[in-house]
Amino acid sequence: MFSRQSLALALVGVLAAACGGESAPPNTVKKSDLPPEASSEAHETLMEAIQSYAACTERSMEVFAKTGLYKLYLGTAMDPNPATCGGCHTPQAKGVCEGNSCIGAGFVTTFRSMTTFPGVMRLVTGTIDEDGNYSGLTPSWRYRDKGKMAKQFYDLSKQQGLDKCFMPDGSACHPYFDMAVDNPKLDKAITTFTEVTLDRWKNDTCDAAYQVDEADIDVDL
Repeated sequence: MFSRQSLALALVGVLAAACGGESAPPNTVKKSDLPPEASSEAHETLMEAIQSYAACTERSMEVFAKTGLYKLYLGTAMDPNPATCGGCHTPQAKGVCEGNSCIGAGFVTTFRSMTTFPGVMRLVTGTIDEDGNYSGLTPSWRYRDKGKMAKQFYDLSKQQGLDKCFMPDGSACHPYFDMAVDNPKLDKAITTFTEVTLDRWKNDTCDAAYQVDEADIDVDL
């Protein structure tokens, strides 16, 4: 049987600890937000890009509302450690403030969480070229990938006969889900909001009116 340490080494990647307390977001982007091979200039440029993108998304509340992304807290997820996760957004409990990411019924709170650092990094991330220079922003898809990664740790824990699911840092596993399968309308909302706000940022059209098809705002869950 694997220990917690060996289990942690079996899969790569680090996820944030589940159900952490809410804290105030820092004002700057950390240098660890780009790969270590990125140059110092790339880190500085990423800071500027993230701050610029965040400022643009803060002017996109209409997009946030019309795409239905504000209903993310209603999405379903399976909790591998129900005794340790009383506030997670599972069928038993709606909404969670996890670290610096607040997903809940508070429209403005959720919006601000997604449009300020570090919550904004759950929507976009920086990329670098072959020389280690910053080359732009791209979707990070954290609201999708985190659930899938958590499922991998959950499955591995079951295979090893562990009574609980643990993350690499020893914390309890994050609730797991496949967004496209379990929450297809919210999956579409994530895609639309991310693509629209990135396009606005790149083309300096942050204040443009947003038109949406009726089908895109049908996110009743």
